[in-house]
Amino acid sequence: MNNKFIEPAYGKDQNIKMDIMKMINEGKNPYEIIYYIVDYLEKVSGEKGYAANVRECIDSIYGIGLGAKQPLTDELFAVQQRCHKMEEALNDIDDEDVKKRIGFAIGQHKKFAAFLEEKIKKAKK
Repeated sequence: MNNKFIEPAYGKDQNIKMDIMKMINEGKNPYEIIYYIVDYLEKVSGEKGYAANVRECIDSIYGIGLGAKQPLTDELFAVQQRCHKMEEALNDIDDEDVKKRIGFAIGQHKKFAAFLEEKIKKAKK
């Protein structure tokens, strides 16, 4: 291994190391730690959307795929928030065609929320 490319971590890099250690010692959920790290990596790399992509992958694979409670709970919360916003927006819309589309989207969100709630119940067992 060539050590000439290894530099010690100072400044912000040192802070992220300390933050991770603090979160572990506080017993934070491992997903919270991963989310924190990917948010940091997105900022320092300038790669917009990286953190959101990782979150989607975790929610899909570990949540829906493997039934891990925390990603399922995170996804359920996001679905419920979007549904609530659409329900609020529905009151301000006059176009019947748009209302139908939003109504359909609300129905699909509610079905997906029910699906996630069932997955969460199974994950608790």
